[in-house]
Amino acid sequence: MYDVIITGSVVYTGGEVLREGYVYIKSGRIVDVGEGPVPEDYTYATLVLGGPHRVITPGLAVAADVATYNYRLLKPSARERGEILKRTSRERQFLASLFGVYELHLSGATTILVESLDASLVRAIEEAAGGFYGVAMPACWGAPLPGDIAGVRVDLEGCEGGGVDWREILYFENRLAYSPIGEHDVWVRSMKLRQAAGLAGGTLKEGERAEVAVYDARLPPLAFIESNPEAAVLAPTLGARVESLIAGDEVLVDAGQHLNISPKQLADALAKLLATA
Repeated sequence: MYDVIITGSVVYTGGEVLREGYVYIKSGRIVDVGEGPVPEDYTYATLVLGGPHRVITPGLAVAADVATYNYRLLKPSARERGEILKRTSRERQFLASLFGVYELHLSGATTILVESLDASLVRAIEEAAGGFYGVAMPACWGAPLPGDIAGVRVDLEGCEGGGVDWREILYFENRLAYSPIGEHDVWVRSMKLRQAAGLAGGTLKEGERAEVAVYDARLPPLAFIESNPEAAVLAPTLGARVESLIAGDEVLVDAGQHLNISPKQLADALAKLLATA
């Protein structure tokens, strides 16, 4: 397995803010997070990411209705989305999901709980797009959570039944865009979702699974954030797109480009969805 060194002017670990810091990853796990010059042993890393004027944060955990992404402009309710999924082929759900996952990865999400009735669909998305996944099941759907994948039952407006309150977690439904712009307590809500689904991670800490987002602070909306490093916690909520995104031992995004989902794949997926609409 290769190792990765990521450097930045500001590092938010999920608990504290470091200046001129670094994150060292080996075999998909965080080995070290520190402040100051990179230790010499780490300078021989296989892959070097980040650099001056970068902000480094943990990856977010989100739940989203990606399988009905192509219907989001119609703003269907949770009950309506369940009915849509029942009459929609697995292939169409998969193609729609590529768009949602692409947007979420570019927004700094490394763990995505897919609103779905089909765990095999989630596995297919994971294989194609990379990253970490689980199932988010609206409580009123009445279906059991799959036993072979992480899952959480969620109480939504008009769709309750003893699940986690959607207002406490990062749950994106009926969104015109999946970016967590302006989300209140984005890190707290991300961690609550992880805890509800029994998922680890969410911080840049030694021994944790690597889930790391890197933002370019030379560009708006993060320009000048280095003059107020404590504001690094706001990076995902300002609408910034990630420059690099790491999930375990895989780089999902580099230089602002998704390495697993290409523009051509999205164009082909769009053509297929429109052809059968």
